[in-house]
Amino acid sequence: PATDTQPGMPIRFECRVHHVADYALCDPSCKLMMARFNSGQDGNGRVSIEFQELAVSNRTGGQCTPMPAFLQFPWSVIHYIDEASPLAPYVLQSGSGRPSAAEGFAREHVEVICIVIGTAAATGNTFESRASYTAANTHFSHCFADALLHNDVDHSLTVDLSQFSVTWPEDPKNLLKPQCF
Repeated sequence: PATDTQPGMPIRFECRVHHVADYALCDPSCKLMMARFNSGQDGNGRVSIEFQELAVSNRTGGQCTPMPAFLQFPWSVIHYIDEASPLAPYVLQSGSGRPSAAEGFAREHVEVICIVIGTAAATGNTFESRASYTAANTHFSHCFADALLHNDVDHSLTVDLSQFSVTWPEDPKNLLKPQCF
């Protein structure tokens, strides 16, 4: 996952998902959960695990309504970290606006779990896929590379899966807001 900022917007936590198959999924959905656990005093005692669902807000700059996941193309699951977000105590924003992990992100064993649920159209079987992310594998102040390319000549789309997990450091001066189409 990556976190970045856009002028006038809260910090954005983004996971990228994709369904690699020849058939579409029926009613796919994606959600994000935050998990954290404590293990008593100094690691001795009972383990307490707490889960909280994170609001998924797949809109671009507040201009578009939330949309269902279309997983034949790389799709981003987005959570905005504002003061009401359960992630707010674990992500800091520097004076320059760049996000970073607070000490508690690792100390309290915080993980963000991305869950994809769908039904295979060919068989009717349901499935659930999960991926878990900690502070160590979250790219702070980064954004995802373009994995979906538009050909202006024939108006086709090309998916470049080699760019699926690639992130680069954000440059707030050159950051463009995604556009709905």
